Amino acid sequence: MTTENLDRAEFEARYAIAADETGALAGPDELDEAWEDYRAGRWDRLLAEPTPESAVQANRLAGSIAELLDEPAPDDKAWCRRLIARVDQLAVLLREGCEADRANGETHPWDLWVVAPRRDYAVVFGSPTTEIQQP
Repeated sequence: MTTENLDRAEFEARYAIAADETGALAGPDELDEAWEDYRAGRWDRLLAEPTPESAVQANRLAGSIAELLDEPAPDDKAWCRRLIARVDQLAVLLREGCEADRANGETHPWDLWVVAPRRDYAVVFGSPTTEIQQP
């Protein structure tokens, strides 16, 4: 999918609604930065569906993953379930990227928020104890 041809007003409206629905910040700075990324085609390289809704959701999930990783608790089943769910949800929204995406020396979001947690907490992602048990 390629970037939709949204005008600024429609883009801002959709971004603001998505942000409001998820509790994300959509102030003037965030809208300007998102608009710039959208128009420059950065979302085409990063998001499976480069839409305002996907971008907001991906940002929220990445932030939530960062919060979980700031206070790791791999022995806590609830923490493990939250990490797995958020990483898996984000993996659906992001593109894996390619070497050209990483050529500028920046860490690709896929590597940072999907690959690294799965690698660093492989025991969590591979553990049957983190599955939600039905009563």
